[in-house]
Amino acid sequence: MLVHLESGEPRMVPLGAAPCLVDGKSVDAPVTVSEGVVLRIGELELSVIAEAKEEEGPRWLVQMVGGGLYSVAKDRFVIGGDVGDDLRTDALAASAVVLSPRDGFVAVEANVPNVKVGGKVLEQGDVGSARVGDLVKAGGLALRVLAGDSSSAETTRHHLRTEPGATSVTLTFLPRGGRVEMRVERRTVTVYLAERRCNLIAALLQPPSDFSPGDFVDDEVVIPRVWPNQSKSRTDLNTLLHRVRKDLIAAGVDGAALVERAEGGGATRFRLGKDAVVKVE
Repeated sequence: MLVHLESGEPRMVPLGAAPCLVDGKSVDAPVTVSEGVVLRIGELELSVIAEAKEEEGPRWLVQMVGGGLYSVAKDRFVIGGDVGDDLRTDALAASAVVLSPRDGFVAVEANVPNVKVGGKVLEQGDVGSARVGDLVKAGGLALRVLAGDSSSAETTRHHLRTEPGATSVTLTFLPRGGRVEMRVERRTVTVYLAERRCNLIAALLQPPSDFSPGDFVDDEVVIPRVWPNQSKSRTDLNTLLHRVRKDLIAAGVDGAALVERAEGGGATRFRLGKDAVVKVE
């Protein structure tokens, strides 16, 4: 059993053959746990306890083009047509777009078609990333992403767009999945992925000899590596890509920029920085 934090939330990952119990129920896949939950493996019993943390002020804001300024201080800032949404507009369905602030970017989850982030179109169910100055558009609504308060040039400079490529990546396969350790924007991040998602990362980091790590690898090459001896389509690959991006974003890195689709689709790359060190174990 492995217990670690992902974006501030405790997460339990079953490893090995011993049964892992969450509040007495056997769990065989990674799961987010909350305060008060009891974890058990063999004779070892653990309780999840939360410690109070001093609240930080808002770092991210969005400004409606031609309209007001809104603080994105919560983990999930929901835009849509429901009375409970944080920013309500009748032009959109309930919970149409969800913004999640992260360190250096804002994750944008599209729950409706044709959501545009910085000029890129997100498919329904996909997640993208916005940085300072980017426009998020959906259903006639346009919001510009800002950092700090509108008068804080110091804060804004801190969050200006930087090259998101990883300077080192190590993928280690484990029972039922694997671990990805990467160095991105001067931070070291570790994320645990399910087996199929690890297969995708491996296919991008160790492509055939016609490609180099960091290159866009054609779907016709990636799909058989991820699903050997199975008949899968580009739709299956896109669904898996969405899930990998969400896992990376949950770990605090810009998954939408790291796992990048070629313009118009047809190929994918894991974006690497100059002279990046890559290992698959």
